[in-house]
Amino acid sequence: MVLFGQVLSSQEARRRGLVWEVFPDEILITEAKDIGEKASSYSKDLTRSTKEAFKALPAIDNSGDAVQHEVVPQVKSMESDAFRSLVTALQKKISSGS
Repeated sequence: MVLFGQVLSSQEARRRGLVWEVFPDEILITEAKDIGEKASSYSKDLTRSTKEAFKALPAIDNSGDAVQHEVVPQVKSMESDAFRSLVTALQKKISSGS
């Protein structure tokens, strides 16, 4: 967008998949705080390993290395209690239809 001097509205950014939700100005700060609180409630170890995996991605330029880079941390995270708790909560949410 910067390279082409393009300015997107919040709705256009959502349509293009750059944001997943748009809030009116009057509730923006409240919603941002709620999202931040939820994100900060997750396991610090799980969050750290996920961030580290993402940070290393730009240096990987082939699928074999990408698989090697992702498999070990993913398996480790899936074995964690924190991950299991997140999956269980998501399953309950899906089952309840909310």
